[in-house]
Amino acid sequence: MIVSGLFIYPVKSAKGIQVDEMNFDSLGPLFDRRFMVIDEENKMLTQRECPILATLKTRINLEKEDLILSYQKKGKNEEERMTVSLKETNYKNNLKIDIHVWRDNVEGIFCEEEVDLFITEFLGRKARLVFTSKSRLRPIPQNEKQSMSFVDSSPLLIVSEESLVDLNKRLKRPITMDRFRPNIVLKGGRPFDEDDLVEYNMGEASLKNFKQCSRCIMITIDQEKGVKSDTEPLKALKALKALNSFRSHEEGVMFGVSAFNLNGKKIKKGDLIETKS
Repeated sequence: MIVSGLFIYPVKSAKGIQVDEMNFDSLGPLFDRRFMVIDEENKMLTQRECPILATLKTRINLEKEDLILSYQKKGKNEEERMTVSLKETNYKNNLKIDIHVWRDNVEGIFCEEEVDLFITEFLGRKARLVFTSKSRLRPIPQNEKQSMSFVDSSPLLIVSEESLVDLNKRLKRPITMDRFRPNIVLKGGRPFDEDDLVEYNMGEASLKNFKQCSRCIMITIDQEKGVKSDTEPLKALKALKALNSFRSHEEGVMFGVSAFNLNGKKIKKGDLIETKS
C-alpha cells in the first residue's frame, strides 16, 4: 500500500486542507485541530451540533504563519474572511480556559474578540474560537509520552480507498472520502487492510495503530452543503456489523483506524507502507 492522500483540519469540524507532506510536532500533525469552536457555556461545538461547520473553509499562509477562515455569505456571491495567527507566542497573554473534549479536560486559549464575532455570525449563534494550549499534556491512549490537540481521541485517522469502495457498493448513493475526515488515505491493498496494521513504516515515519475508529452521526453529514443527508453510511455499517461481515466492537460500528507517529518524522504523498517483522 502507498499513501494516496494527506489531510489536516486546522479547526475541529471545519473543512480540511489536502497537503503533499505532513509534518509533526509534540501534538501530532502540524496545524491539525489546533483550534476549536465553543459555545456560551464553554462546551465544544462540532458538526454533531452545528453541521454547517463543515462549510467553514480553512487555508494556511505558511510564510506569515496565519490561518485564513472563510465562508460563503447566504444569498451573495462573496465570502467573509478572517485571519487568525498560528504563532503560539501571540496567545501567551490571552485568557486560558478548561474545556472537556470527551473524557479529557483540556486547556484552551481564547482568540481575539473579532474572531469570536466572525464565528458567531457564521454559525448564527454565540460562539468563540479557542487555540490549543501546550502547557497541559493530553496523553495519547496507550502512549502517555505523547500528547494530542483538540482531536477526538487520536492524532491520526487512517482509511483506505479500497475500504470506501467496498462500503459504496452497499449504498444507494456513493459517498466521498471527506465524510470520514481522515488524516491519511491509503491505496493498493484489500478493503480494510488498514485494520490489520500494527507497527509499520510510512516513508520516514514509524507509525503504530492502537484502535479501530467508532463512527458517529458526523459521517451522515454532507461536507459540501453542511447538512445531515440521511442515515447513510451509518445504516450500512450497522448492517455489516449485524452480519458479522465487518469488524465490530462493543463501542459501535468501525471504519478507519487510530494511530500515532512514533518518531515524529514527516509523511509524504506516495510513501510506501512497510510492515515491521
